[in-house]
Amino acid sequence: ESYANQNSFDLTLRTKFNSVTMGIDNSLAIRTAKKNSRVSAYLNSANHADYQIPNSLYVKNSRYRKTNAKISIGFNRKKWVSNIRYNFLSNRIGLPGHTHEEHLHSYLFLSTEQNRKAVIPAQSITNHYLLFNNKFYIAKGEFVANIGYTSNKLTEFDEKVTIPGINMTLRNGLYNIYSKRDFRNGLKLTGGVQGMVQYNLNHDNASEMIIPNARTFDNGAYLLANFALLNWVIEGGARFDNRIVKTNDLFAGSGLIKKNYSGFNYSFGISRDAKKSTVRGNISTGYRAPQSIELLANGVHHGTLTYDIGDQDLKSEKAIQVDVSYEYHSEHFEFVLNPFYNRLQDYIYRSPQDSVINGLPVFEYKQANYAVLNGGSIGFHYHPHFIDNLHLESSYSTVYAVDEIGNPLPRIPHRRVNTFFKFEFTNNAKVKLKNIVLQHQYYFQQNRIAQFETTSNSYNLVNLGINLEAGFRIPLELGIGIKNVFNEDYIDHLSRLKTLELSNPGRNYYVNLIIKFSKSNKKQKL
Repeated sequence: ESYANQNSFDLTLRTKFNSVTMGIDNSLAIRTAKKNSRVSAYLNSANHADYQIPNSLYVKNSRYRKTNAKISIGFNRKKWVSNIRYNFLSNRIGLPGHTHEEHLHSYLFLSTEQNRKAVIPAQSITNHYLLFNNKFYIAKGEFVANIGYTSNKLTEFDEKVTIPGINMTLRNGLYNIYSKRDFRNGLKLTGGVQGMVQYNLNHDNASEMIIPNARTFDNGAYLLANFALLNWVIEGGARFDNRIVKTNDLFAGSGLIKKNYSGFNYSFGISRDAKKSTVRGNISTGYRAPQSIELLANGVHHGTLTYDIGDQDLKSEKAIQVDVSYEYHSEHFEFVLNPFYNRLQDYIYRSPQDSVINGLPVFEYKQANYAVLNGGSIGFHYHPHFIDNLHLESSYSTVYAVDEIGNPLPRIPHRRVNTFFKFEFTNNAKVKLKNIVLQHQYYFQQNRIAQFETTSNSYNLVNLGINLEAGFRIPLELGIGIKNVFNEDYIDHLSRLKTLELSNPGRNYYVNLIIKFSKSNKKQKL
C-alpha cells in the first residue's frame, strides 16, 4: 500500500458485494505521514459461497474465505530512506471436482443449492511476507539494499479433517543489492547482485507429498547502461545467474539429487520519441532454470485436479526475443502496435497424457528442443473532439506457439478483442454521476491444441458499470454494475475446471462502496 501525503492522515473503507457468489469483500486502510515518518495499515476479509453458472446451478465446494493484513513503516534521515513492510494472508479454498466415481461427468460436481460452509477437500494457505528496504542517496546516484523473507504454508485436507493429504512449507530468503550512478553526458549505470535461498519442507503428519524436501540456491549479478541523447534513448544490459537444487531425502528410489544450472543473458534496446509518435525496438536473451516441481513432482495435485509427474533430466530454458512497438498519439487519437517473436531452446511445458492415475488425468513436465512463440497486440484509443467526454478503446492480442516440428503447444490462451466504451460526466452537484463504462470481450475459438488437449469454444462477455460520487463532508464513491450481462455459458481455455466441463461464473451483479476520510495538518512545517 502506498503512503499518505506528507503531514496528512486518511482512512478508507471499502465494501463490495457479488451476487454470483453471494460474496462480501470488506477492507479498511489507514495511512498517516509526518515529516520524517510514515505508517500505512490495511485489513481485508472476504467470504464467498459456491459460484453460480449460467444454468442456475452451483459448482460444489467452489467457496472460499480470505483474510489479509498489511503494515508498512517508513522513515527517512537526511540521505537515508528506509521501509519495513509486512504482509499476512490466510486463505481457505474449497476444491471442486472431488469424487470417487470412476467415470466423470459435470453433473457430479453441481448442486441446486448454494453453500458457504467449510467442508473438505480444501486447501488452507498461510503466507507471511517481510521486506526491509533501504535507499541511500550518494553523489550523483543511489545505493539500494533490499532484504526479504517469505513463508508459504499449504495444508490440504482430502478425506479426513485430522490427517492432511499435503502439508508443506516453502520458505524463501531473498536479497537484491544494487547501485545507480548518473553521469554528465546522459549515461546512467546500474549494477547489482540478487539471489534467493529456498527451502521446501514436507511435515510428517501428511499422508502424501508432491515433491520431496529440497533446497534451492539462486545467485545472480547484473549491469545495466542507459544513454539518453536528444529524443533517443539506448539501453543495454548483461546478467549471469546460477541455480543449485538439492533434495534432502531419497526420492522415487533414485537417491539424493543435486542439480546445477547457470546462464548468461543480455539485452539491447533503442527508442525514439517524436512529437506525435514513439518507436521502440528491443532484442534480449532469457534464461530459466527448472523449478523444483518441474524436476521432482510425482503425485496428486488436488489444486489443479491432476496427477503431476516431473522430469529430473530437464535442462535450463534459453530464449531470444525480438519485439518492437510503435505508438502514435494526437489530441484525440492514440494507436499502439506491439509485435514480438520469441524462440525458446529446451522449452519446458506441462503436457497432458492419455492416462489416468487415482481417477485424475496425468500431466508430465516435458521439454521440446525448441519452441517458437510469436504474436502481439494492436489497439487504439479515440475520444472525438465534438464529444470529448466519450472514450473508445479497443485492442486485439494473440499468441501463436509451436514446438520444433510445428505441433501446437498446450495451454495457450484464446485470441481476444477487448473493447471499452466510457462516457464521463462533468458537473458540480453534491451527488453526481461520474462515468458509465461498457466493456465487450470476444474470445476466439481455441482449436490449435496439443495432443490429448481439448478445444475451447469462442464466447462473448459484456460488462456494464456505473460509478457515482457524493461530495459530502466525508466523500463517498459508489459503483454498481453487471458482469457477464447476457449470462454467457463459457469455459476459458486455461480454466482449472475445464477437464470437468464446468463453466465459468454466470451473470454477476455487484455493488462497490468506498468511504474516504482525510485530514491535513497545515500548521506543521514541511
